[in-house]
Amino acid sequence: MRNRPFKACVLSCLISMAILAVATVSLAVSGYLLADAPSAELACPSCDDFNGCTEDRCDTAFGTCQHLPRSCDDHDPCTIDQCDFSEPEGCIHTFRAAGSPCDDLDSCTQNDACGEDHQCRGAARPAETTCDDGNPCTLSDTCSESAQCAGTPQEPGSPCDDSNLCTTGDICAAGTPGGAPICQGSPRGCADGNPCTVDSCSPATGECSFTSLSCDDGNLCTGDSCDLATGTCLRSFVAGTCQDGNFCTDDDVCSGGNCQPGGPRSCDDSTPCSIDTCDPLHGCRHLFDHAQCDDHNVCTSDRCLPSPIFGCLHDPVGGLCGGQDDPCFDRLCSDGFCSETIVYPGPCDDHNACTGNGTCTQFGCIGGALLNCSDGNDCTSDTCDTLTGCDHGALSGPVTCGRGACQRTIDCQAGAQQICVPGQPSPEACNGADDDCDSFTDEGSAICSDNNSCTTDQCGGSGGCSHGIVPDGTACSIVSCPIGGTCQSGVCQGSLPTEVCNGADDDCDGLVDEGGGAALCGDNNSCTTDVCGGFGGCSHAVLPDGAPCSDAGCPTGSTCRSGACRAASFSFDVGLAPNRLFPPDHRLVEVHADFLAHAPCAGPLTYQLVSVTSSEPDDAPGTGDGSTLNDIQGVQAGTADFSFMLRAERDASIQGPGRVYTVTYRAISPTGDSQTASATVLVPTSSLRGRSLSTKTSETEPGGGRNPHSKPERNP
Repeated sequence: MRNRPFKACVLSCLISMAILAVATVSLAVSGYLLADAPSAELACPSCDDFNGCTEDRCDTAFGTCQHLPRSCDDHDPCTIDQCDFSEPEGCIHTFRAAGSPCDDLDSCTQNDACGEDHQCRGAARPAETTCDDGNPCTLSDTCSESAQCAGTPQEPGSPCDDSNLCTTGDICAAGTPGGAPICQGSPRGCADGNPCTVDSCSPATGECSFTSLSCDDGNLCTGDSCDLATGTCLRSFVAGTCQDGNFCTDDDVCSGGNCQPGGPRSCDDSTPCSIDTCDPLHGCRHLFDHAQCDDHNVCTSDRCLPSPIFGCLHDPVGGLCGGQDDPCFDRLCSDGFCSETIVYPGPCDDHNACTGNGTCTQFGCIGGALLNCSDGNDCTSDTCDTLTGCDHGALSGPVTCGRGACQRTIDCQAGAQQICVPGQPSPEACNGADDDCDSFTDEGSAICSDNNSCTTDQCGGSGGCSHGIVPDGTACSIVSCPIGGTCQSGVCQGSLPTEVCNGADDDCDGLVDEGGGAALCGDNNSCTTDVCGGFGGCSHAVLPDGAPCSDAGCPTGSTCRSGACRAASFSFDVGLAPNRLFPPDHRLVEVHADFLAHAPCAGPLTYQLVSVTSSEPDDAPGTGDGSTLNDIQGVQAGTADFSFMLRAERDASIQGPGRVYTVTYRAISPTGDSQTASATVLVPTSSLRGRSLSTKTSETEPGGGRNPHSKPERNP
């Protein structure tokens, strides 16, 4: 419910002012504005206290660390905010379940709840429903069709109540131009003259409170106090033991106002089979590695134990040795040892119908030779099943034998006797055929090699070999690998070669493609992974969108978008020419807009006109503005409209600088991000001396947005 009662607003505003006062004093504390503080900045040791719930920083005035509590409030009513010291960033924000009640701060909605998209929304109340826009200087507040609460403004000077007992004489005062009046009162003073207290007034009770200024820097190695003469924080160094937050150090001591780590903590648990490590957040960790206790004895169960065993334990187990039942042996574990007795020497059955008669040996039952299931008929499938033995299934249709050019085919008829005889292989040649009958066609680089590293030898299948000349300057080798060699008109000539990504030792140093993708294939794009693939050359894989990147000129926090490094944010300036219309002679003047983008890595921006508004109506009351209409013409909002017409007139009866036209544009990046910016055109009052519209240059008005680096202004 967005529009809360005005008294609550005033209360929250005053509380915010008090918090701002505290924050201002705290800023002085955190900055240590001490008259006696050293002028030179002092360095700190590492201020990391291994606690994600504190913000660690260095006070360079004293060279001491500060560990201040971290706030995790993300001001989102649909998240639960918590802090976990073991997390690097500390804060954890958990989304509330869809349907959870929340408050969208809009008094013209009801039944607010968190949605599936984790946004807090409510149902609009009916139009004309009574509401409170939070402003005591409006009357008859009701909800609009768009669920906005608004009321009728009271006249300035009307009495009001800002619900703040720390103010007196509350009256309605004029607000922003065109806006409703606001309730204001004279503040009540609460100063106690003590610079070491934060003086504030309670809006609810009107009572003054004087809270002692906190100088606690969260550092146990400093003594913190407030100087009553100046109200600034003082630091003194404290001696003694401390805890630096790192559970992997012992005997930490205070030195120079900081907790200095002692010696490394010993995590040795005297167990030889444990892997002892230390985690700064949790201390010693002991991983018991049972594999180190393997005694390679199938009759023991091996494990690693801590105190009081401190090492390996080998428990005897029963059963068959190795878990196998062999008809030739009686193998049983007893008291941790395997006992073997030959119980049936001689023939045995290995339970495999595809082997001959088995024989007992010292290694157990060994089957005889594998059965030959071939029946000499290529129109039967000769297979062997370990349970049933040989099987000869009848085949029908085409059956092939041999490979490549040696392949032959016979036509089987329900298993009738036939023999398939393959052809004879020949040396492989570049002809599009498998000459050597190995199932590969035109394989091997040697079939077209002309022993010239300055030609590309290719086999074109049935078209035969071709030898293309490589570009001049291509690295090459002469004989085995002499130093030097570049190609000139298809001939390798001596020179000093450089290693490139080609799967070869170009510089003859015994290494191939040394340096890898970063050195040989770098494309100066941090959104690609540069890989050298040897003979395949360089490749540049695009990183996923959202990956952090750091191209030259890109600010910190930039991420990859479609293979390019893009900035997370950008801004731009709007320039208007002319930006002052004088004299106010009621004629329409063409105004042109141009832009200056502050968008490193954001990509080319496109611009759209959002709106052109005026601080005065077309025909102001009275005769001060000439009684003309349509003072703003040619505006095409939502398009790339960079010129329009504005009338050079203003209401002379209004005191002030004059009439202000406000022009707003939106800039859109290639990734769809957008920002808005505005500039103004002033029609000054007759008391201001402006330039004629025919002047070739324009003055820059406050807020005019004209940038000295933008394009030249264009005259109407």
